[in-house]
Amino acid sequence: MEIVTKLLDKLSSYQILNYLIPGSVFCVLLKHLVGYDIVHFSLVENVIICYFVGMVNSRLGSLILYPILKKTKFIKEAEYLDFVTAEKKDSKVTILSDINNVFRSFANVMLLLLCSLGIKNIDCISSFVVGNINWIAIISLLILFLFSVRKQTKFVRNRVEANKDDVK
Repeated sequence: MEIVTKLLDKLSSYQILNYLIPGSVFCVLLKHLVGYDIVHFSLVENVIICYFVGMVNSRLGSLILYPILKKTKFIKEAEYLDFVTAEKKDSKVTILSDINNVFRSFANVMLLLLCSLGIKNIDCISSFVVGNINWIAIISLLILFLFSVRKQTKFVRNRVEANKDDVK
């Protein structure tokens, strides 16, 4: 239990709200609603699994769900430079952005649960997925994290460029 406490102490509130809690909720609902149990290990292993599942969920929400919501005009973002400027003037903007990410994470949890139910209920897809789960998981996660690196690099570059005027 002490190891888990030390692990949790190292996590930021952002990581807990966007990775650990949504990952845990997904794992619990996956077990009870779909019948797949992926957290049946030690407490430490389960915390790590839930965190990882939550991180993957967050990346999927960021790379797939969020662009779909923008493209369909379900949501409209502020311009990035306006966001950076507002964030400097009003600390509440950062908090509101973090809350927005929590909602996106939970929306994606529900979307993944729907996909999981669909896969489970379509026998030909289910048997293919079960038979090839290792390959599918590794290739899918590789692609997901490669696109995450690209997006995060763009985010950092944009942030640096938005702050150029402050340096001069």
